[in-house]
Amino acid sequence: MSRLKIFDACRTKNIKLEKFLSDKDESQDIISSGMTHKLVKFEKKINKLNKNSGLILLKTSINGVNHSIILVKHQDFRKGFSFFDANGHVNYGTFYIGDERGTPEYLDEVSPSYTLNGDVPENINPGYCGIFGIIFMVYFRNTNHIQKWNNYWIKFLNVIGAPSQYATNRDTKALILAAATQAIIANNFNETIMENKILELIKDTFFKEGVNFPQVSKKRQRTDFGKRKHFYNGRMYIIRVGPRGGKYILVNNIKKYIK
Repeated sequence: MSRLKIFDACRTKNIKLEKFLSDKDESQDIISSGMTHKLVKFEKKINKLNKNSGLILLKTSINGVNHSIILVKHQDFRKGFSFFDANGHVNYGTFYIGDERGTPEYLDEVSPSYTLNGDVPENINPGYCGIFGIIFMVYFRNTNHIQKWNNYWIKFLNVIGAPSQYATNRDTKALILAAATQAIIANNFNETIMENKILELIKDTFFKEGVNFPQVSKKRQRTDFGKRKHFYNGRMYIIRVGPRGGKYILVNNIKKYIK
């Protein structure tokens, strides 16, 4: 089946997974393309998240075509929040915040320098901006408690989204990753399983491209022995050890094994 047919068949599943991964769905509040938006608008959205980090799903429209962006809250960001936009922040402006010259500083901590979408026909990229958002949200949910997690992410994006790959009617590393992610969504029906499989795909792609995947240092693990915790789905859980040495957390009294 073609990428376009798979994408069309998964529209509802894609939306459900986006909502599952995000902390808040603001997708009905369309951000107008090419327009300047007041900073306070986004600060109010971020203040709705009563924790140090989180994800808010947003939507915009570019020349009548839907586009997905993610508003990201994290205590380590310069401004306290940033945006993931698969279209990048160099020579591109989906929207502006205040003075348009200041827009990149709200994007460059988690967004690629250049677009991941490429200038290709829909049989190669049927509309993967939302899929790139899903990839980012899976990565964020599973790594944002690790020091310099976004530095690893930016390095990864600038490898798979290197401008040297782009040519009309040509596939790219980023689009191949997006297509593989869409295939996982197509072949599964449980959002937790989808997330776990997409995370493994991301890790494999990091390794393939020679980029280190963020890990908690072993030294810290030894120091925290007996009191270790694992960040999952927006909160911290105590790590427990099973009779055979497997590590797991209890989510709603259900064991979820972790690595």
